[in-house]
Amino acid sequence: MKEGGCEKGQATVSPAAYTACERSANCSPTPDSRVGFRRQFQEYQTDPQNPRTGVTYQDMLDYTAWLNSKVGAGLYRLPTEAEWEYAARAGTTTRFAQGDTLTLQQANFLVYRRDTKDGEYVWDYDLGSAHDLLPVDRLDAANGWGLRHMSGNASEMTSSCGEGPHRGLSTSSQYLAADNDRADCKRALKGGMYDGNVELARPARRVAMSNDHWPPTIGFRVVRDLVPASHAVAPSDTR
Repeated sequence: MKEGGCEKGQATVSPAAYTACERSANCSPTPDSRVGFRRQFQEYQTDPQNPRTGVTYQDMLDYTAWLNSKVGAGLYRLPTEAEWEYAARAGTTTRFAQGDTLTLQQANFLVYRRDTKDGEYVWDYDLGSAHDLLPVDRLDAANGWGLRHMSGNASEMTSSCGEGPHRGLSTSSQYLAADNDRADCKRALKGGMYDGNVELARPARRVAMSNDHWPPTIGFRVVRDLVPASHAVAPSDTR
């Protein structure tokens, strides 16, 4: 998918793709040892079509650096928040790329309600949600540009800081430069997740996440620059 000078991956990075980096002598520094420990107990990471989750922001940067070393150029990176949202919307202005509502046939999110049982309030979570990651080829999850699971399944980390108001910058290079030297800021997390409600799956929603956070709900998607960032027009920030 082409959008103002870069291509975005059709799906999140898979366990197989990430493992190729881990096994390479050029993929350094070594991914966080805590991630390897946790992965022993994550059955969903054995499915090659599931999103690769449980990695830190630095691990994601290491992966894109490894890709760049393979091609001999600085082409691959994480998307900015504005680029991510532009791609997620796929030219639409509705609450979701699929319309103003989203179903469990289109996205993997958590549906629940409060009921009364024996005179007490209880939460009912058995309403058809998967309660786990799904392979990227499951569900009718593609938007109009063919990008899958931009809403739900695994949240996706961007390179932008997620603290403070949304910016209104005019180019991709300005978005990249704005947070390039802010190593300790909380990054904007987008797309919702399988154990989050449908509101979190709106393209406009963001959550600020620490760089060293590595839960099983967060993955990432890679973009490939086609033209120098200084010439790429940034997406409109429609909210």
